[in-house]
Amino acid sequence: PEFISRAEKLADERYRATEWNYGSAYPYDFNRRARFSGGSVELSARIRENRIAELTLHGDFFGDAPAEELTRLLTGTVFRPEAVAERLAAVDLDRFMHGISAAELASLFE
Repeated sequence: PEFISRAEKLADERYRATEWNYGSAYPYDFNRRARFSGGSVELSARIRENRIAELTLHGDFFGDAPAEELTRLLTGTVFRPEAVAERLAAVDLDRFMHGISAAELASLFE
């Protein structure tokens, strides 16, 4: 009972923290490609301090708005699928990528 709540608190404060699981200061480049029903997407990102510092999206998907506009919206986001999905929830993704869902795009950030 009490030791379980203390263990849960420790897990929340330390072991479930982004810094613990993903590192805190090591910059790196990340590339991923996937095929969805709306087209293929290739993602290239520079990660600095666990955030998307630079991002490019290429592929054979179609959209009415340029992908560069979407990459600007995602720059600065914490580099985790959940954080990207949260940011995409406020965006009409179909403007940029017809037939690709926010969950599908966010899955590239794993």
